[in-house]
Amino acid sequence: MTVKAIDTNAWADNDWLILGEIGTGNAEVLQVKGSPTDGTSLSVDNAGSGGARYNHAINEPVYRIDFNQVEFNRNTTDTTSGVSVLTTAEVQPDDLFTRFEDTSNTTGFGFVRFKNSETSAFSSYSDGIPYTGYGAKALGRIIRGVRRILSETEADIEHITDQDIIEEVNEKQRDVAHDGGRLWPFYETIRSSSQVANQRRYTIDDNVEIGKAFTITVDSQPMAKIDQDRFNILNWDNLRTEDPTHAGVWNNRIVLWPLPSASASSDTLDGDVTATATTIMLDDVSDFRAPGRALINSEIISYENVLTKTALDGTLTAAATTVTVDSTTDFPSTGTIVIDDEEMTYSGTGSTTFTGVTRGVNSTSAVA
Repeated sequence: MTVKAIDTNAWADNDWLILGEIGTGNAEVLQVKGSPTDGTSLSVDNAGSGGARYNHAINEPVYRIDFNQVEFNRNTTDTTSGVSVLTTAEVQPDDLFTRFEDTSNTTGFGFVRFKNSETSAFSSYSDGIPYTGYGAKALGRIIRGVRRILSETEADIEHITDQDIIEEVNEKQRDVAHDGGRLWPFYETIRSSSQVANQRRYTIDDNVEIGKAFTITVDSQPMAKIDQDRFNILNWDNLRTEDPTHAGVWNNRIVLWPLPSASASSDTLDGDVTATATTIMLDDVSDFRAPGRALINSEIISYENVLTKTALDGTLTAAATTVTVDSTTDFPSTGTIVIDDEEMTYSGTGSTTFTGVTRGVNSTSAVA
């Protein structure tokens, strides 16, 4: 077989390859026969029984593959320990899928892995595929449903392939079955904009299209979705201002209803933030809600809690069980405080003290 170039670092004797475009009628699996040499010639055979079975035109692709077979397995539980091999089938390069139907079992979980018949090497197992809960055409319906939700067509197959969706279905079975509330992760993007008092419309990227699935939160509160017709009905009172409750996307803008009554909370950092930091110090957090998201420069950071801040009123030894501060106002009667890198719990408060303090909790160390 004459090819454009052979790199002996990439090819070896008994390697498997697919000659022809996958999914076309003359695509076939062949095996390298003999050690290749640098150049343009590659000796192949059909697993020891002659050369290529079909004619191939110039410029047809040649793909090196690690495995030439597919092993289909089953287990009664969703684990690969103790699986039973149902059959081992040759890869079918003239089709996009290599298929097998288990006609003997109706319950359990199926597992698939690839096999190299020359070396007996295997790939990792696939995720478990439940026998029940899906009809014969369920996967096709899921794929079409995903494309419909995302307003994708067959013309977009290079952007989101069927295989992308299949892999996501296998990985996220529980999310799909129980409506986890998330977009498909391979398609998710996050954009952030600061709310401005009395500003209804916020420009977003040009590649956000009408009809795409989206979720909008304002101060961590999810907005009800609204289309343009519904917005026009609601917006008869176009001067009404309060916390927004509805949001829509059209004309490359996010549109909020009603008008925001206040701008987004903002403050300044009280110290540097490292790439691995899990606590961020601000001058004042009184206007922030929890949980929520903060925008620092161009990075969006999600946070779970907002911590009240005070200052030490004197030195603190590593053995102290009472911590004296400027004020304990706004702190709960029991809880956890953080000083530098040390976390400590307390069981009581005075006006300027935390009492019953346990030092160095949550894998931190008590320090002076």
